[in-house]
Amino acid sequence: MSMAIGHFAVGASCTMVAFHMLPLRIRLKMTIAHGFIVLLGGLWAMLPDLHQLSNVLHYFNNNYWTKINLFHQIRAPDLTPFINHLHAFHGSGWANICFFHQLIDVIDKRDSVLASGGLLLAMALIISLILMSEIIERRSIKNK
Repeated sequence: MSMAIGHFAVGASCTMVAFHMLPLRIRLKMTIAHGFIVLLGGLWAMLPDLHQLSNVLHYFNNNYWTKINLFHQIRAPDLTPFINHLHAFHGSGWANICFFHQLIDVIDKRDSVLASGGLLLAMALIISLILMSEIIERRSIKNK
């Protein structure tokens, strides 16, 4: 299982490349949203890792709601099926729709810092190349 920052880097990079493939006039209209879109891509890539919050969900499921007097007579919903679905989603091939999450976890089984650092470096290189490309495209349009 790879580190979450590595998944974020892959998701943000893929989103950035996909966004850069749009025509320039569309990209110019969406300049403010560009960072937000890339951030959402990174978070989408981390979505299958929500199963790591299962301990918190179990705590709320078992201990928290029953100790609040306001909710004492209300039967709290059982979150166990939801938690089980989170674990099943992370282990399935469907996690690959979140920017190759399962594939990255299989390749980097030991949760290595080196692999995540490499993915962050790749993201930095992709950002640099795309920014240089944007500058060149905008200059060529201004010179026409």
